[in-house]
Amino acid sequence: MAKKSPGNGLREVSSIFLSNNVEEGQKKTVEGFSSEPAEGNTQGSHPAEDERGVEESVSVHKRVAYVNTEDGQRGMRRDLFKYLEDGYQIRSMTLRKTDKGRGSGGPEKREEVIIFVKGP
Repeated sequence: MAKKSPGNGLREVSSIFLSNNVEEGQKKTVEGFSSEPAEGNTQGSHPAEDERGVEESVSVHKRVAYVNTEDGQRGMRRDLFKYLEDGYQIRSMTLRKTDKGRGSGGPEKREEVIIFVKGP
């Protein structure tokens, strides 16, 4: 079994992606990858690179906490409606309700409602 040099394996793999060979009479294509610039491209960059768009996005995360009192609940409702009026959209919301049991030894009843938007 003959030993291969690491450079030969790399050359074989790179030849799959980079094409320097253009046969006689064959037109250079702009599809795929090539280490040579495409014909008619004087700047040396691929035409697809010149036509691509750049999209930037900025994410801002806010966490607003309220004290678990009646005033805190009112403030939460007030701010929720203010955000909705300002154009924010609800993606998900969790509502919890706890009812104290009857008497001192009665069981608590807990309910939870999760509201969310499906899809993007």
